[in-house]
Amino acid sequence: MVRQIAHRVGVMQHGRLVESGSVTDVFDHPQNPYTRDLLAAIPAPPAAVEGADL
Repeated sequence: MVRQIAHRVGVMQHGRLVESGSVTDVFDHPQNPYTRDLLAAIPAPPAAVEGADL
């Protein structure tokens, strides 16, 4: 959702800003290990069921 509505994003850990930048930079090239862990924890969307109207 953040990728769809924001231009810039900041990542905080324990109340401290650990990374910030454009959504593209942070999501596609995270520099901080905590940011990489957060992005890795995003669940994959469910597989589409053939013939289902969503």
